Order: sequence, then C-alpha cells, then structure tokens
Amino acid sequence: MPKVIVVGNQKSGTSAVAALLAGFARLSYQQDIPAFWGDGFSRILNGSVSFSDAVKQNKREFNRGLVKEPNFTFLTDQIRRHFPEAQIVFVVRNPEANLLSIAARLELTSQELSQNLFFNRGRMPDAWHNIFYDETLYGSGIRSATLIEAYAKRWSMAVDIYNRNSDCFHLIRYEDFASEKRESLNSLASKLGLPFVDSKKIDTEKQFQPLGSKKPRLSVMQRSFLWSHCSGACETVGYREYENE
Repeated sequence: MPKVIVVGNQKSGTSAVAALLAGFARLSYQQDIPAFWGDGFSRILNGSVSFSDAVKQNKREFNRGLVKEPNFTFLTDQIRRHFPEAQIVFVVRNPEANLLSIAARLELTSQELSQNLFFNRGRMPDAWHNIFYDETLYGSGIRSATLIEAYAKRWSMAVDIYNRNSDCFHLIRYEDFASEKRESLNSLASKLGLPFVDSKKIDTEKQFQPLGSKKPRLSVMQRSFLWSHCSGACETVGYREYENE
C-alpha cells in the first residue's frame, strides 16, 4: 500500500514532484492509474462502483510506495478512509499558468478556451473531455460552460478540497518547487518522514509530461474572468492576479 499519494490538478506539476520525490526517497512509484479516468472515475463518484473494489481491481498499481493520480484530488474522502496511513501531497500551480499549460498540451487556441466544447468530443481525448465536463463532479449545468469556466470551477474545487483537508495534506506550490527543486523536495521529504538520498544521477530538469505546442495568450477579458472566479481560492494558497511564472 502506498506511503505517499500525490494529488493536484492535471498539468500542475504532479508528475515531476512525484517522480523526483520517489527517486530521492527511494520509493517505488506509480504514475497515473487510467482506471480512475473518464467513465471509471464517474462511476466511483456516483457510487455505482465502490472505491474499494476499484482498488482491488488495480492492486498492482497500488502496490507502490508512492502513487500519483490527479483525479484522486476529488476522491479525498475515499482515499483517507481506504489508506489512513498514507500521507497526501497536494501540488498547486498558479491558475493562469496551469490553464495555459493544459491549453498547450491539448493544442487549444485562446479562442477555444472561451468556447463550449461539451458536444465537440472529437476536439480532445475522452479523458480530457471528462476532466472539463464530468457532470457527476460538476453537475448538469456544466454542459453549458466554456472551457475556461469549467477549468476555473475545477481549479477552485481542488483548492477548496485542500483547505478542508489542510490538517493532513502537505502543500507544495509548483513555483516554489521549480525554483529550488532539490531543496523543496528535501524539505518535503523531511515533513513526510522520508529519507532523502541526494544523487547527481537524478535529473531534476527531466520533462515528465509532454510540453505541447506554444502556449496561447489569454485576452484581458479571459484573464479577468479567470482571476475573478479563482480569487477566493487563490488567496488561501498565496497567489495574486497577474502574478505568473
């Protein structure tokens, strides 16, 4: 069973934090569990499949010292009940930088971010369509949302979950991690009670996820919308409008 579970929104830096922490702490590592994506994730949310059964069906993936799965952010209650001894690391990233990283990964234009793509399933992979438009997570009203509206809702929900569980979550901001990776991970390992075996063989500059194409630029209206809808959550994790990477 995992000692550490890493959560946080997609493209927030969870892959890099998890992989490097596992390397320095000498933990076996599982990156992502597709069974908890798309319809599989929705069935756990709506109760048609129990979290316990899903874990049993994927027991090999959970037989690691560290497990990283962004969708576990929204299954925190189940995670805490099923793995009471596991420590949870929550990775958060500036909401604007996070959105632009997703847009680059999916090759979305700035115009598409202000469009509703609920019925255009061919525009992105099914797993990503579910990330933006999962009605079980967001409610049926999400059908009418633009991508930027859906994203702002998801980012804020994730931070709200962290705030409700801050007594047992270990927060790491992507920007702090990126500026001083070894120092940040050494500090995190200490808080988790894990060893930290520094090794020059571990490449801290390795890319763990595709970068995608050139990032689009948000319009003034898009930026204003995003920050106004994330502002409450931003304050609790130390982000301010127009503060970017």
